[in-house]
Amino acid sequence: MNPILVCASLLFAAPVFEPLPIPLPSGTTQIFLARADEDEAADLFLLQGRRMTVRLDAGGERRITLPEGTGAFDVADLDADGLSEILAIRGDDLLEVDTLTSTSTEGLPRVLFKANSLYSAPSADPFPQVLVATFNLQLCVILPVSGALRAYSIEGTLLEEFPVSAANSAVPALREGVDAVSLTRPGTAPSGETWLKCYQTIEMAPNLPAELAPAPVSHFTTWSASHEVAAPEDEGGLPAGMEEGEYAGMWDCSSLQEDAARMRLLMCRTDDTGNSLVFLYDVPLISGELNWAEAKRSPIRKYPGRVVRSDFEPDIEYSQRADFNGDGYVDLVLADAPRPGTSVDSLVRTVLGRTWPLRLTVHLFVPEKERFDPKPFGVIDCKVPVTWFFGREPLRNVCIADFDGDKMTDLGFSAEESEFQVWLAADGFGDQPDWSYKFPGPIERIETVADVAGNGRMSVLLRCERTLFLLRAP
Repeated sequence: MNPILVCASLLFAAPVFEPLPIPLPSGTTQIFLARADEDEAADLFLLQGRRMTVRLDAGGERRITLPEGTGAFDVADLDADGLSEILAIRGDDLLEVDTLTSTSTEGLPRVLFKANSLYSAPSADPFPQVLVATFNLQLCVILPVSGALRAYSIEGTLLEEFPVSAANSAVPALREGVDAVSLTRPGTAPSGETWLKCYQTIEMAPNLPAELAPAPVSHFTTWSASHEVAAPEDEGGLPAGMEEGEYAGMWDCSSLQEDAARMRLLMCRTDDTGNSLVFLYDVPLISGELNWAEAKRSPIRKYPGRVVRSDFEPDIEYSQRADFNGDGYVDLVLADAPRPGTSVDSLVRTVLGRTWPLRLTVHLFVPEKERFDPKPFGVIDCKVPVTWFFGREPLRNVCIADFDGDKMTDLGFSAEESEFQVWLAADGFGDQPDWSYKFPGPIERIETVADVAGNGRMSVLLRCERTLFLLRAP
């Protein structure tokens, strides 16, 4: 290929991200994404007390003050005009608040109807919840009451009541189980329609008809004392035989692959040498239930390094699946570091050097061999601060997502406290990151990852001390 053409293509290649700084008000701020205007892109909502700021993806800003006494609220297109409104609950009143015509003064809410629910109790501050859904092709409001969910029309007509199952009836409030934010799945809804999804714990899932039930939560459950999360009771706790032999102990569990006939679980843990032990659990499904009695385990295999996972709570459709070749199977991402020598000189050099080498490797799952390939698909060599090894993980702000829209997972992380770099997976990784950005101060955390532009490319929202940075995929 002509070297001049190669240089030209690199020069005009589109950047992975376009950083957009968003100043944060002082104090506690709730942050979430939802669709406010008529385009298909997600907009950014910042909520501090009752004061809400909406940063529109198309440009511009709106300020709304939620009515005093507001508790739960949601963002949805209530009147089918292509623009979203806020559904706010204040006591027994369900209020509609305009998101685009309100000014910095308090908006004039309209009472849609009255209904008593578990959200009627007084609340110190508003909190986002999933309240609006589509049932029988009709937009409705879902309200929890003691022992049931009730579906109302937007005008307040009770459409149907869905009892909570007997196993869940002892739960006093649905809010405990619906750990939700009003997330529009950007770009996937038809024009003029807002899709709202919610996270639900398995213990809180009521018996709903298929038309109303939320999308199934991706099977990503941690069975580990360090995470302080127990195995779900309705799956029978730990599978039979886990308490004995080499399979005994606590394992991190995630879904490798699932179809109508079986679920394949990936079980991982770190041994005393800092390497990962991995085996697969193949569990048949009978009428949708896990049949542990017929489950089969693969041999336990060892891989160099610790398993790397994303550092943020995913939305239920993203589910932080590491699939670097797009074959539908989860792949392993491992981090390994050489051990410093035990001599005094070696330890002193380590401390004075301030950084330490870290190697990231990706191992693809090979279905024909029923194991992960011991030869890495891709390798990333970097250096991170020595002090990061004193914490739980040596990498910060890890993000496993498809940044370039090619249906294959890419990798983003911080190797310095104020830098974020992206490595695109294209038959492995290059010698240098495909994109990196130096922020004016330390990165505190990843707020969220979403397909903001609706083009299949994940954008990242990072928080610094007084500023949010939206790394927007163009």
